[in-house]
Amino acid sequence: NVRYKKLTDMMLEELEKIGGKLNGHREKRLPHNLNVRFDGIESKAIINSVSKRIAISAGSACTTQVVEPSHVLLAMGLTEDQSHESIRIGLGRFTTEDEVKIAVEEIHDAIEMLQRIKG
Repeated sequence: NVRYKKLTDMMLEELEKIGGKLNGHREKRLPHNLNVRFDGIESKAIINSVSKRIAISAGSACTTQVVEPSHVLLAMGLTEDQSHESIRIGLGRFTTEDEVKIAVEEIHDAIEMLQRIKG
C-alpha cells in the first residue's frame, strides 16, 4: 500500500498541475485507485484520446458500459457534470514508476489537445 500511495500521490501532483481535481479524500482513499476530474472535459473524450496507449475508465469495472453518472461520485457530492468529467486510474501490483510517468504524459497531452479543440 505504501508503494501504491507513493505512485498515486505522484500522479495526482502532476495531474493537478494541468487542472486535475481529486474526487475524494486525499488520505482516506484506496491507495491503488485515483479518481480525478478535469472541469469542462468529458471523461469519454479523455479515455478515447488515450485508449490505444493506456487503460483508464470512467468508473468501476462493473459499470464501464453504463452512461449514467457514478452513484458513488454523486453520493460524495459531485454534480452530474463533474461525474461525467471524472476518470478512474487503477494501479496494479506490477505497475512501475516509469509507467505512471507515461500515463501522466499521455493524459497531459490528451487534456491539452481537448482544451485546444474546445477553444
